[in-house]
Amino acid sequence: MNFPARLLSCLLLQFTILCKAGVIVTENAAPGATIWPGSPLAVSLTNPAVQTSVGESFNSVGGCTNYAQSFSITTTNYTLQVIDIYAGGGTGTGSGTNLSLHLFDLGSQTAPNPQTYTAGTDLFNSGTGLTITYSPQTVGVLEFTFNGSDQVTLQSGHLYAFEIDGVVNTIPVTWERTAAATYAGGAAYRNRSWINGNGNARAFSLAVYGWMRHSKYEGYYWPIVVAVFLAVCSGLHVAAFAIPPGAPTEPATADEVAAEPSPSAEAMEVAEQSL
Repeated sequence: MNFPARLLSCLLLQFTILCKAGVIVTENAAPGATIWPGSPLAVSLTNPAVQTSVGESFNSVGGCTNYAQSFSITTTNYTLQVIDIYAGGGTGTGSGTNLSLHLFDLGSQTAPNPQTYTAGTDLFNSGTGLTITYSPQTVGVLEFTFNGSDQVTLQSGHLYAFEIDGVVNTIPVTWERTAAATYAGGAAYRNRSWINGNGNARAFSLAVYGWMRHSKYEGYYWPIVVAVFLAVCSGLHVAAFAIPPGAPTEPATADEVAAEPSPSAEAMEVAEQSL
């Protein structure tokens, strides 16, 4: 397969991944970060490395099975793209140390309420959550990029809980949090209750990113993505068929050159007699 054809196959694979629901986990996105990457629409703190002082996992306070940070959406609706947390260490995921991501719409509530929340319909993976794999990293930004139907709509005026579930008394990862109030728009939860019963006096590190819904540019996003993709694919398709079948696309190696048959003595003698 020549180079244009191989590149075309890779682009088709990437486009399929882009359209498929799910999550992509990016580790070591920003080790020791003092600011969040890019321009998040909501943050629970502004300086992850400085403002966090406690790392929690599922062995804390006698053991637990979930942690969460709530956040508020204001002004307008958004389409969720990315969630970043400040985390690291741990044993990583594996047999008995599973991790899954969940997102719950807590409705029109004023943070830091509610003191406890009941998990309703999970907005991820058609209500079943998203299982992830993780290998231990230096404490820093751990990024979750959502695709397809998991790019859910975040409604203005609603409070959401981003939850990470694990197995009780395991330590696959430590999620860093504050020991002081840094965010009025949400609260930190352990087993779906305020940590230490103190409302927003605690905050897990969280940054939420998304596209603004109903903006004047929203209707152009996917048409532009598809148009550019089709244009590139069409160009590669033409280039692939423009190369004649059997034409070399890479230089011959030394072994291939050595393997080429040399002219026989009889062929050389005939050639000399024809001169």
